[in-house]
Amino acid sequence: MGRAFQSTMELALESRAQGEAFLKCARSAWPTEALGRLDDKATYPVAAACAGHGIPVETALHAWFRACAANLVSAGMRLIPLGQTDGQRALAALAGTAAEAAARIVPMTDIGTAAPLLDLASMRHETPYTRLFRS
Repeated sequence: MGRAFQSTMELALESRAQGEAFLKCARSAWPTEALGRLDDKATYPVAAACAGHGIPVETALHAWFRACAANLVSAGMRLIPLGQTDGQRALAALAGTAAEAAARIVPMTDIGTAAPLLDLASMRHETPYTRLFRS
């Protein structure tokens, strides 16, 4: 089902590549029967890893939002004059927002997406010659 949410070739490639890398690492470091049942092209295998280890959806979502914030702050530290201390301050400031976002999503009764501007940007991003990050 997760593959249906990939609106562009680039987003699908990103999702598959991240899924494959996660599966390789998780199967080696934190094996569980749930991961063994997935093929290597699984979308969002972290959900299976959490379920296989009994991690509640609320905890997994909170960790996911914190990881997203950490990735954005890391990119900011590389692109703008933002040192490590300021980066940690930014993460601390986002901690409450991550918890609130996770709390709003549970229970997950309606799963879907609607981000037409993101889709358009992704379509344009597939063709440039040079990029700072592979997304």
